[in-house]
Amino acid sequence: EYNRIILEKEALGYDVSDLQQEREALLEDIKTWKSKARLAGRDRDKLKKQLELKNAQYTLELAEKDQRISFLKSENDSLNVTSQELSQRGHVQGSIIEAQNEKIKIGSVLRAENIKVTMRTTKQKIVESQPFKAKKMEAIILHFNIAENNIAPFNKKEIAMRLVGPDGSVLFDLANGGGNIKTSQNETIYYTLKQNLLFDNTSQVMTFPYFKGSEWEVGAYQVQVYADGHMVGDTSFEVK
Repeated sequence: EYNRIILEKEALGYDVSDLQQEREALLEDIKTWKSKARLAGRDRDKLKKQLELKNAQYTLELAEKDQRISFLKSENDSLNVTSQELSQRGHVQGSIIEAQNEKIKIGSVLRAENIKVTMRTTKQKIVESQPFKAKKMEAIILHFNIAENNIAPFNKKEIAMRLVGPDGSVLFDLANGGGNIKTSQNETIYYTLKQNLLFDNTSQVMTFPYFKGSEWEVGAYQVQVYADGHMVGDTSFEVK
């Protein structure tokens, strides 16, 4: 179009140098813009490839992280299972140990054996046959021995005799050796007499003479033996 205008102006005798300069400038601008467009296209393609590469790298990294997270989760689940198993084993072992300790505790309780009661008369005669005659009784004597026990520790044991009368009351006198003890059930009870024994597992023999100090009531009497709060034996006798 510029060429047509220039030719028409030249035919009419006009000076067209300005138009020619404008045309050259316009053509140069067109070349510049075309070059920039080509460069922009190449840059766009390059940028697109870079973005595609980055996207591929990010996708790969995310996949690796997903695998790592899955692995760590699996390890954590495994550790949780192991921890639970160890806790259960520890609980079971603790229960077994506790049960064994309880068995040892029970097994270490002493036992009284060969328990019998004799009577001493006012004439210092020992009578074994029952029923005992109240008018002749001065005292009763409790006899027994401590059964062998290979579990019980060799130490001092508190042995108590508890004499229960026909009316169900315990015969005890604080001035004559009576008192109270705590049983293995944490109950406070009265006892009639008490002795300390250094246990040595030799079937030690023990005797408890009890002088009532007054006339004996007619009826059945119960005798209980306690060792460190556990009742370890009992017997009875009758008075007429």
